[in-house]
Amino acid sequence: MYCFFGFSKKNNSLLYLNKSFNINNLFFSKMKRSLYFIYLLLGLGLLLNCTALNAQAPACIPDVAFAGNAPGLYPDSLPIAIGCQFYDVDVTFKLPRDTVISPVGTVNFLSFEIDTITGFPPGGMQWQSNKYPSNFYDVNPNNPNPDTLGCVRIWGTPVQLNVPDTFKLVIRVIAIVDITSQPQITTFVRDLIVTPCVFQGACYSYTQSQVCEPAQFVFQPSANLQSNGQPGFTYSWTFGNGQTSTQQFPSSQTFNNGTYMPKLDMTIDTLGYFIDNITINTVDCTETVFGTGAPDVYWILKDGIGNTIIPASAPISDATIPPVVNTNISGVPVTMGSTYNFEVWDDDQNDIPSSADDGCANDGDDATVSFMITGAGTFTVTNQGLSITYTVVHPIGSLTCQDTIHVSPLPPKPGIITNIDTAKICVGDVVSLFANTQSNFQWFLDGDTIPNAIGPIYDATVSGVYTVQAINNDLCYQLSDPFVLNFNPKPVVNVTNQNNGTSITYTANVTPAGVPYYYQWKNLITGGVIGTTNPLTVSSYGNYQLNVIYQSIPQCSTSVNIGIFIPTSVSDGFTLTDIHVFPNPSSGIFTVTMFSPNSQEVTFSVKDLLGREIYQKHLSGIYGEVQEEIHIEGLAKGVYLFTIDTPSGSRNEKIVIE
Repeated sequence: MYCFFGFSKKNNSLLYLNKSFNINNLFFSKMKRSLYFIYLLLGLGLLLNCTALNAQAPACIPDVAFAGNAPGLYPDSLPIAIGCQFYDVDVTFKLPRDTVISPVGTVNFLSFEIDTITGFPPGGMQWQSNKYPSNFYDVNPNNPNPDTLGCVRIWGTPVQLNVPDTFKLVIRVIAIVDITSQPQITTFVRDLIVTPCVFQGACYSYTQSQVCEPAQFVFQPSANLQSNGQPGFTYSWTFGNGQTSTQQFPSSQTFNNGTYMPKLDMTIDTLGYFIDNITINTVDCTETVFGTGAPDVYWILKDGIGNTIIPASAPISDATIPPVVNTNISGVPVTMGSTYNFEVWDDDQNDIPSSADDGCANDGDDATVSFMITGAGTFTVTNQGLSITYTVVHPIGSLTCQDTIHVSPLPPKPGIITNIDTAKICVGDVVSLFANTQSNFQWFLDGDTIPNAIGPIYDATVSGVYTVQAINNDLCYQLSDPFVLNFNPKPVVNVTNQNNGTSITYTANVTPAGVPYYYQWKNLITGGVIGTTNPLTVSSYGNYQLNVIYQSIPQCSTSVNIGIFIPTSVSDGFTLTDIHVFPNPSSGIFTVTMFSPNSQEVTFSVKDLLGREIYQKHLSGIYGEVQEEIHIEGLAKGVYLFTIDTPSGSRNEKIVIE
């Protein structure tokens, strides 16, 4: 910046408990004393520090003066942040110990944790609690020294966003209460106001909307250089962006990426006109009555109506004129267009007391030369031998100031692309979204910051409107166009069954109702599809599965493993009775007891769920009470099918190895 100034003589609610208890019940009861907790975190993170993004501030110290206060934030609101000025503030908060909910009664808070705070300017935020890095506060009733008093230090310089602006800070807090060990999560939103950036130069100030293009600047002269309605001030602005103005308060100026040197040239014409000098060039008067000798001259300055402005000077004895006599009259204010009289006299009374003084014009008969103020300059006037030269000045203040301003470029506007057909995505799918520019990033969902989503790829799993900010090294950013994802819901399937002994009927109840579905029933043991209708009846052994598919969106399907069905018997001629298999489950050794009313051949076999036979034992001519052991140790834990075959029929049992 440079500045020149002179005179011349010329012319900017996730808490769940039995589906009826939520975190809001905790925070809005017991005379609302825990309500303050919502506000005590309103400022836990504010501004971008453009010079030390990763620096750690000195730890804050809680103000013990608030230890006896009710839970809340002290002060209860943050000071307003002034744009482009370093901001540094400590906030003390008091945490609640318990609250009252109905019908449970008093519940105790065990701990609080400041999890995340989002909604800050791109590039990061600067905040640090006195419990950094855990941000964990233990308020357990059994803690003899509970962390009920905490603080946060907030620092940084808000420079890169449109200001004035209001930022919505989203604060996520995790609380633990003594009635459940499950973390209770809630979020709060608070507004933070940042005022414009104002810079003061030597003769003008300017407000800057942002450091990134297109930046808006509002210029105005310094307060002591504003006209306040007084005439005589002229302003000439040259902004460097191709625009100029002669207004005292010029309109807002737009600057794109680059360095500019806006300049103000101004004049201050408020002092008027002054007589700066008068010299006596010639006189027409003598000293004595005989007309010889040099006169003793003195002079008087009057206005046009005879009022004395400069009284009579001391006489100059025996003044020989020429050469000229300098009267040393200067700084006499005069009015443009007015007439003034300058009188030159010869002092005779000091020589001859009874004599009258003679004028120095027209051989003593006149003493006055008159002139009118017509402007600044040097003029000579004469009246019958009396000649004077006078100078009129018109002081005009001149001022020139120039500053250097810089506007940073925006990064290329990002776009969001993906490599899948988003019309066919389903709940449970993962959609990778790609930002198609090279930069630093911040992803948003429905306008809210996604914590820790700062890479070029984001894996989306929920429906919503996604955007991404590209952020360059100057911390300037551009926001992408919205990218909408709608995850189609998968069918919700509930299968009921009716066991008929030798058969089973499966019925699928699917929501949403009224939507056309495909049904695909499988026997996982054989791997084959056994039906495409609903309901379905099966009569053979198997491990079954149902796949329900949207007809319009085949990608969205739901598979349900129904389980194993073992028919009670295969034929009605089966004669073995009192069959028992025990212990079941076992480690692999089972005892089988049964009664055979007649002599017959019996075969025991064990198969896995894929139908593979892994054990077989044949018994010949059994009759009456029978007890046998089956040894299948070493098999994998799970369900197996135990079958008893006779010439007259078969019987199936489910056994479990654990």
